[in-house]
Amino acid sequence: MAGPRPACRGWARQIGFVLLAGWWIPGCGPQFAAPPARQTPAAAAAKALAAYDTDGDASLDKRELEASPSLLAARLRLDANKDGKVSAGELAARLEAHHGMSDFIATVIRVTRNGKPVAGVPVTLTADPFFGADDPVYSGVTDEHGTALVALAGGGMQGLVPPGFYTVDVTGDEPAKRGCEIADDVPSTNRLEIAL
Repeated sequence: MAGPRPACRGWARQIGFVLLAGWWIPGCGPQFAAPPARQTPAAAAAKALAAYDTDGDASLDKRELEASPSLLAARLRLDANKDGKVSAGELAARLEAHHGMSDFIATVIRVTRNGKPVAGVPVTLTADPFFGADDPVYSGVTDEHGTALVALAGGGMQGLVPPGFYTVDVTGDEPAKRGCEIADDVPSTNRLEIAL
C-alpha cells in the first residue's frame, strides 16, 4: 500500500491544486459531459441482431456485418470463438467490457491523401444505431496536420469520446466512410487514420 502523499508546500502549489481541481468540480472550469446513457449490453446486442441478421440464424456473418461499418471493423475482436460469425452473446460480452472501461477516451482522427495530411475537411463520428436514439454525434474539422479533435455539436471537451462502435464520415471533395471501435484495449484507439 502506498504511503501518505506529501503535503503541498507554498502558496504556488496550493493555488495550482485549486486551479487543477476546478477542472473536476461541478460548476468550476470546463465541464465534461456525462457519458451517454446506454441500453443494457443484452438489449443493445439484440437490437443489433434485429437490424443486421438478414438470414435469421441468430448471428452476423461478414456479409451481414457490412451493413455496420463499426461492427465489421471490430469483427475479429468480437468473434470470440473464431467461427467467422458474431453472436448476440459475443456482442453483449464486448459491450459489457466497455462498461468497465474509461468513461471517455482521448481520440484524434487523422485524414491523409497519398500519405500527406488533408486540411479543412469535416469529420463526424457517429455511434452505431443499436446503442440507442440519444447517442450524440461528435464532429470536427481537420487542421493543417490533417488531424481533427472531434467534440459534441453542442460543445464539450474536444477529443474525448465514450467507448463504443462508431462510423467515421469524412466529407468534402473525397468523401470516405470507415468503421471503428473506440475502447481502452484497442491498439492505437486514440489515433484513427483515414486514408483517402
